[in-house]
Amino acid sequence: MPDLADTTAEKETGRLEAFSDGVFGVAITLLALEIAVGHGTPDTDLGLQQAIFGLWPKYLAFFASFFQILFMWMAHHTIFSLTRRVNTELMLANGLLLFLVVLVPFPTKTLGEFVLTEARHTATVFYTGYFVLISAAFNLLVFVVAHPAYGLLRPGLPATVPTALKRSQWVGLACNVAIMGLAFVSVWLALGLSTAMWGYWAFLSKAKGPKAA
Repeated sequence: MPDLADTTAEKETGRLEAFSDGVFGVAITLLALEIAVGHGTPDTDLGLQQAIFGLWPKYLAFFASFFQILFMWMAHHTIFSLTRRVNTELMLANGLLLFLVVLVPFPTKTLGEFVLTEARHTATVFYTGYFVLISAAFNLLVFVVAHPAYGLLRPGLPATVPTALKRSQWVGLACNVAIMGLAFVSVWLALGLSTAMWGYWAFLSKAKGPKAA
């Protein structure tokens, strides 16, 4: 017969993960809703074609943000795969992260609209800086999950797992800060490196600890 405490803990983490999955899904959906042909588009084939192809900055911003969110969701899943129960601190830290994630369409839309204008540096700094905030929120989430006083990690995990998890999040934060600083100098290089962060999030999504004994 399963232990009642273990069953309750699994239900707690499951509910929080399901809620988080929904928010990540909403954020990705909102990204797509920001792409639309303007109302003033000429009602001719050429006019519509030009309008569709003229949206390429928005397509680029959507593409970058979609995969940022996708791999962040994967990393979030990895963190919770190491977690056996939740507490108030974890719910609040997770809530802060989700608050930032669901607003990703805002800097994404800003980037898509202004990246080809004289305001491109401000738009890029805003966009890359927003992911600094999300990275900081991930660090807070990992700090709470790995805090020994809370006892949230699955039993049987090696002591190196939380250490490596915290280190990897700090590295991600440092990279995002550097990218934001670079945006003041080179818009396209900063955006290229920001996009390359997909690989880092993908790496973290595979960094699961061993199964509990």
